[in-house]
Amino acid sequence: MDSKGVVAWIQTEFNINSTVSGINALLDRLGLVSQKPVLTPCQANVEQPEQFVAPYKELKENLTPEDQIYFMDGVHPPHNTIVS
Repeated sequence: MDSKGVVAWIQTEFNINSTVSGINALLDRLGLVSQKPVLTPCQANVEQPEQFVAPYKELKENLTPEDQIYFMDGVHPPHNTIVS
């Protein structure tokens, strides 16, 4: 969020009018700084697939004809946040 967003939020939440320069001065006095996120490369975990494969094979071998296995991905958060 930039200073304009802070001004709009203060106006909406508290019905207080302020200026961008006033908010910048306030944020500076409070010691707050704006930093861009740093992209971090992904680290592969080679042990994780083996932790999944062995129980999966055991489950698959013990299925009855009526049983089914479903796979789903309920939440897939991005590794690096995207600033918008």
